[in-house]
This record gives sequence, C-alpha cells and structure tokens, in this order.
Amino acid sequence: MTGPATALKRWFRQQRDAAYLTNMSALAWADVGASKGDLLQIAKGPTCVGERMQAMAAAYGLEPADLAGERWRQLDMARACSNCSESRQCKRWLKGPDLDLAQAGFCPNKSHFSELSGKDQDALEAEDKSASQAKDERLHYL
Repeated sequence: MTGPATALKRWFRQQRDAAYLTNMSALAWADVGASKGDLLQIAKGPTCVGERMQAMAAAYGLEPADLAGERWRQLDMARACSNCSESRQCKRWLKGPDLDLAQAGFCPNKSHFSELSGKDQDALEAEDKSASQAKDERLHYL
C-alpha cells in the first residue's frame, strides 16, 4: 500500500486510537500516569515517531527496552519527537551511511539519548567542530 491508501489507513488508525483514549475511564487515566492531552497529542502525531526513536536509540547503542525504563522520559521523548521540526533531517541522517553522533545535534531528545547511553553529546559536537576547523586550516594552506 502506498500513497493515498497509506495516508488513509494511518488517518483511520489515528482516529481509532484517539477515540479509544477519549473514552478511557478516570481510573484507567490514573493508571497511565500521563495526561489525556499528552497521549492524544502523541496518538495524533506522525506514525513514524516510534520507529525514529528506536533508530536514534540504536545509533546511540541503546536497545528499545532502555527507552521504556522510565515512563516519564518515554512520554517526554515521544512528545518531543512528534512535534519535532527536524523530522526530515532526522530521517536523512538515520538513512545515511555514517551515523556520526556529533552530527545528531538537531535531535530534541539528544540529551535523553546521551544520558541513557553515557555518551556526552556536547563533547561529541565539540570534537567534531575541532576536527572540522583543523581540516579548514589544512585546506587554507593548500
């Protein structure tokens, strides 16, 4: 299924999910531990959010289970990813041949991924910038 059929299927799924969430009881909402608005926003967001989050996690050396450890973090990351203005850049970067973490600074969840993986994003970016400047200096003398 491609094109309009895929979009229509996605729209129906989002409507079904939104209807389910809207009709949940107060007891069920209390068990979820997130606001109705947050979950409705995520449910109506792009369908590729989970896939992008898992792919970015894998780039940082994380497993899907690593993201599920803290519900608050998982919801915060899903909300950020579903509202991200850099989704096209993210898709291109994830499909690229070299997943250089120093180039992943566009991700609104970089601090979460860095913390979970133990990789310091700021240090990676500074190292990449330093290497780029050294390369520019070498080219200047050619």
